[in-house]
Amino acid sequence: MDGNYGRGGGPRRGALRAMPRSAGPRHRKWWGDPVGYLFIAPAVLLFLLFNGYPIVRTIIMSFQHYVWTDPNHVYFNGLHNYSNMLTDLGFHDALIVSLKVLGVALPVRLILAMICAVFISRVTMRLAATYRVVVWLPYILPGSVTMRTWSLLYDPMFGYPGYILSNLGLNPPDWLHDPMAVLPAFDVALVWEGFGFATLIFLIGIYNISPELVEAAAVDGAGAWRQFWSVTLPLLRPMILLVLVVSLMPLLQATGEALNFVQPGGGGLSLPGGPGDASTTLGLYVYNTAFKSPMNLGYASAMNMTLLVVGIVVSLAVFKAMRAIES
Repeated sequence: MDGNYGRGGGPRRGALRAMPRSAGPRHRKWWGDPVGYLFIAPAVLLFLLFNGYPIVRTIIMSFQHYVWTDPNHVYFNGLHNYSNMLTDLGFHDALIVSLKVLGVALPVRLILAMICAVFISRVTMRLAATYRVVVWLPYILPGSVTMRTWSLLYDPMFGYPGYILSNLGLNPPDWLHDPMAVLPAFDVALVWEGFGFATLIFLIGIYNISPELVEAAAVDGAGAWRQFWSVTLPLLRPMILLVLVVSLMPLLQATGEALNFVQPGGGGLSLPGGPGDASTTLGLYVYNTAFKSPMNLGYASAMNMTLLVVGIVVSLAVFKAMRAIES
């Protein structure tokens, strides 16, 4: 006799209890409990309102002649805004500046963060807690505060970098007014601003590496450098990928950072992106196009959408390259 039936031939109570759970509606299997959607509905609505709608509106505006100072002449102009980027020299110059910033600030930030993470992982837990707080402080500061502070540090009369170089017998450049010096100075500020986040991400990865693997490498005669290169670094590839993807677009645009990394102008005014356009990044150029006369929001939207597509393509390329390395 089947074990699920009692003496009278009827199903046992345990089987009866199991039957409603296995005979539930099929939609529960795919969609889950509908009550759960009520809890996430506020977050979804806020996302659609403050993120979804601006994205859709930007896509629409990118195909329009939309000049804020001339609101009566908004019309569909097809791909004109996108084709205009091919001949816009200001856009080309800003693209070159952003690529220079990305090519310097990103690898330096990664290398510095890796060095700090390895160092913190090898000290006592008490010291490690202090160092984690120290490296995290630059990241939690508002970007405007960070960039304004660095612009003051680069002051030719009172700034510390110039003071140190002068005491060493060197002639410091005018960091904020020299077209050759302003971009390296900007890179240093960007590295300092974001390396704390990368440090903690790498540190999490290092703490999750099994000590047995490192001990096995040491038993095989591997030194500290060989242990890092053959054990630690390969196991940190997911963390490196995360930092690359998260840091890529903010460094490529650097809108708020370039806007607040200011140079004193005539009459006490501030000149973001100077001298000239030497530190005008893509994000700052888009900002100036959208919010300075004639406030061409259509063209600025097209540039933003182009940056979004470029960021997605580059991120996918990074994912594919990391998968190829792992395989």
